[in-house]
Amino acid sequence: MRLHLSSLFLLGALSLLVLVGCKSSSPKAQKEALPEDLALKYREDAARLAVRELNTSRTSGEMEARIPPDRIAFYYDLLSKAYWMSQKDADVPSDFTGIHTLGNPHLKEISVVLENDAEFKSQWANGSTMTANLYLNQLMSRYRLKIQNYREGALGPSLTLVSPTYINTVQLAFILEKIDGIKFAQAEGIAGDGDDVTWGSDSKNAMALKFSKGEGDCPSGCIHRKWWVFYVDAGGEMNYMGTRGQLPSEGGGED
Repeated sequence: MRLHLSSLFLLGALSLLVLVGCKSSSPKAQKEALPEDLALKYREDAARLAVRELNTSRTSGEMEARIPPDRIAFYYDLLSKAYWMSQKDADVPSDFTGIHTLGNPHLKEISVVLENDAEFKSQWANGSTMTANLYLNQLMSRYRLKIQNYREGALGPSLTLVSPTYINTVQLAFILEKIDGIKFAQAEGIAGDGDDVTWGSDSKNAMALKFSKGEGDCPSGCIHRKWWVFYVDAGGEMNYMGTRGQLPSEGGGED
């Protein structure tokens, strides 16, 4: 009888452990997934916000062109929090969720102009990334860069270097421009102004994630702008602070 009771006790303990294990891995304990199309756009937004942060806080030449994954994750988490607040809190509007970062800088493309006598001109003209410059070869290999749109121009041979993944194109352009044979290198981007997402201090007590929509001659610089503002405290808690500004399309005039 004692052996039988001990066996029952052991069986009960094992069952309890199994139940506890199931609870910790239940879907409720996991973060909710964003809609797939929105997740893709927010990953690009997060990478661009990380690049902007890096290029503002550091001097060119201090870092490589890879974007730290932890910074991308940080911004992706912020964007996700704002989205879910708009879906679950009746006091938080959802009209900002279609706003994304302005495409500056482009995260995969760099515009390059070569010197006319560049030693590797013929190789690049044929799309080959291998040259006699070992350092240049290492850069091309490390970031898996491909040559596109090679053409002869008044300023010299020009082309676009394209990465298959998001990189700090501003930083890489700075590095490339220091190489003999490269006259000019610059991260691609878009002209003008438009909708955007930004991150920065907004008060003494909080950092702010801001979604903004621009209207009015945006090719030259938007005249009107409306912001949706989210404060994030030191502990990571996010609070919706309302909107600022008005847009003509909503019946508002100039701020």
